[in-house]
Amino acid sequence: MLTLAAVACSPDPGTPGDAHTVADVIVGLDTTPESGTPDDAMPNVVNQDVPVDRGAAPDTGCTTDEDGDGALAMSCGGTDCDDHDAHRFRGNAEVCDTAGHDEDCDPCTVASATTRDGDADMDTFLAAQCTNAFTGEAPRCDPMIVTVDEAARQVRGRDCNDDRTRGGADVRPNQTEVCGNMVDDNCDGRVDYLDALYEDRDNDGRGNREVRMAGTCRPGWVTNDEDCDDARSETFRGAREQCGLPRLAQPVQHERVRCRQNQQQQRRDDASRPS
Repeated sequence: MLTLAAVACSPDPGTPGDAHTVADVIVGLDTTPESGTPDDAMPNVVNQDVPVDRGAAPDTGCTTDEDGDGALAMSCGGTDCDDHDAHRFRGNAEVCDTAGHDEDCDPCTVASATTRDGDADMDTFLAAQCTNAFTGEAPRCDPMIVTVDEAARQVRGRDCNDDRTRGGADVRPNQTEVCGNMVDDNCDGRVDYLDALYEDRDNDGRGNREVRMAGTCRPGWVTNDEDCDDARSETFRGAREQCGLPRLAQPVQHERVRCRQNQQQQRRDDASRPS
């Protein structure tokens, strides 16, 4: 073996003395054995110019469709936000469900825009039972359509009653809260709660605009502010004028004239109404 290596690496007579027939494969081989060197001594063999096989390039997964839905993963430029779920990819039809399954990879769409499967009572608001789960940063959705619950990591519709058989058509986010019906009419999570209640001390059904509060409906408070004198039940906006009743700090003569004028106007109004 040593003889073959020495021959293979011997300089060709017509080449420079530092050239070898096998380029730099066998380095440091002394073709002139020194005395005392064993005949079976091995040369210092290293690989320099011969390329090292490091195996094939790692598969990034961008050329495969793991869930078989026909869409590549978004991480490799595709439209599939979950390449392990064949029912999730962009362009897929969204379905209203309580499981939080996002079919179209858009957490803000919680029901089908075509079939309106999330609006059974047809009041144009999607049911709160239509949900999508999300991870990472909270999505920026239209607050008029859905509610983004960051604590629950969930997006859901805003209609708290989508059942027509239970009065769902009259319950929706933009509805006026009705006092005393024990229903959350406007789906704000509070039953019979209003941002503006007005005191009604004379119990004429009209509130004093000067005394206002927010809270749950209760006796002695109403939702309107139509009373200009909350100490007299016969005095409020729209009340029928009565002659002979004194007014606050007004001359009697002036009051009588105004009273007659009001009576005449009321007769004209009555006459103009259809019988």
